[in-house]
Amino acid sequence: MKILKLACLIQLLLFSVALSAEESFPARPLTLLIGFEQGGSMSTQGSVLAEVLSEQLGQPVNIQYRPGIGGGAAAAMLATSHEQGYMLLFTPSMPFTNYPLEMRASYDLNDFAYIGAFSKDQQALVTRQSSPFSNWSEFLEYARQEGEITFASQTLTDRRIMNHIARQEGFIARIIPVTGGSAMATLVMAGDVDIGFSGGSHSKFVDAGNMQLLAGLGNSRLKHYATVPTLKELGYDLQMSSVRMLVVPATTPPSQQQILISALHNAISDPRFIYVTEEIIHQPVRYMSAESLTQFLQQQQAYYLRLTELEP
Repeated sequence: MKILKLACLIQLLLFSVALSAEESFPARPLTLLIGFEQGGSMSTQGSVLAEVLSEQLGQPVNIQYRPGIGGGAAAAMLATSHEQGYMLLFTPSMPFTNYPLEMRASYDLNDFAYIGAFSKDQQALVTRQSSPFSNWSEFLEYARQEGEITFASQTLTDRRIMNHIARQEGFIARIIPVTGGSAMATLVMAGDVDIGFSGGSHSKFVDAGNMQLLAGLGNSRLKHYATVPTLKELGYDLQMSSVRMLVVPATTPPSQQQILISALHNAISDPRFIYVTEEIIHQPVRYMSAESLTQFLQQQQAYYLRLTELEP
C-alpha cells in the first residue's frame, strides 16, 4: 500500500511539474528560423516580427538563418526539431507546397503545426535599370536574338516556370541558383544575369530607380506596382501564389500553439510590423488562421502538382 501511495505521489508530482512548465510557456528564449540569407525582404520583415513577438511573449526571440533550397533546408530542420514551440519557422509557403512534390523532401505538410499567415508575397521577374530591355515583349525579342539568357533563381518553382517559358518562346534559360533576395539583387544590378526572380526584395531597388519589373507572378497584379502585367495577362497559364507564415513542429502542444497564435495575431497589428510590411517591402498584410492556411497549402500543392505535369 505504501508503495502504491508513493507511486501515486510521484505521478502527481510529475504531472504538476509538466503542467507548471506548460502553463509558464515560454519559460526561455525562442528561436526564429529564416530559410534565406540576410539582406532580403525575409530578413527585413523577420527582424521586426522577432522584435514584436518577443514583446508579446515576454522572452527573447533570436533569429537563426539557415539558407538553402529556397527555404527547404530550414523546413527540414524544423520537421526534426524536438524544441516544439520554442523553435519557430518564418517562411514563405512554397517550401511546404511544392518541394515535397519536386524533390525527395524529408517532410510533408503533416509534419508541422501552422500558427498562421500574415502577408502575401509579391513575386516578380526583374532586371536592372540599365538593361537592354524594359518590358516583357522587349525581353522576349532580346532572348530570342541571343538564344540564351541567364536567370537568378531562388526556388525550384520559379526555375520551373522560367524553363517552361523558355521552351515555349524558343530560347534557353541558364539557371543561376541563389540563396536569397540579396544575392539575386547583387547579380541582377551588376549585370551578371539578365533577369532574376524576386519574392519581394525588389521593392527598395525599384523605388530607388536601380531595378525594373518585367512581370508579376501572382494571380493578381502587384499591389504597389499596378502597371506591371502578370504572366497570365501576358498569355501564360502560370502563376506563383505564396503567403508568409509562422510554423512550429507538429509535436508542439496545443496550449503552446494557442499562445503563439495569440502573440502572432497581436504582433501583426503592431504599427511597426505594418509599416515594414506595407511600406518597406510592399506586401499587403493579410491574416490567415491556422485552419484557412492549411486549406490554402493543400490547394497550392494541388496546383503545383499540375505544374509539374507540364514538363516534357
